[in-house]
Amino acid sequence: MKLSWKDAQTEPDYPDAMELQRIYLRFKYQGHHLGRQIMDFAMQEAKKSGVPRVWLGVWEHNYPAQKIYGRYGFKQVSQHTFMVGDDPQTDFILMKDMTEED
Repeated sequence: MKLSWKDAQTEPDYPDAMELQRIYLRFKYQGHHLGRQIMDFAMQEAKKSGVPRVWLGVWEHNYPAQKIYGRYGFKQVSQHTFMVGDDPQTDFILMKDMTEED
């Protein structure tokens, strides 16, 4: 997992937010609730830093990840296309408002 603030973010559209990037678990560790620990840690860091929003990009066909992010209160606010070789891929931009109570 990587957390990015201000100019370190991959998109310039959310300068007051924290970006949550590169959330990966090796396959053999999936299903052991480690993703929940990673997300909980990221949300704690966002609260500590005082950012009003957290955002992330998720591949449009990564339905399991989208479901998890939805449980954490992330909602789609945008999307962008990026190239993987000659293949255009779409990421959904999901945002969580940190000012709302859980």
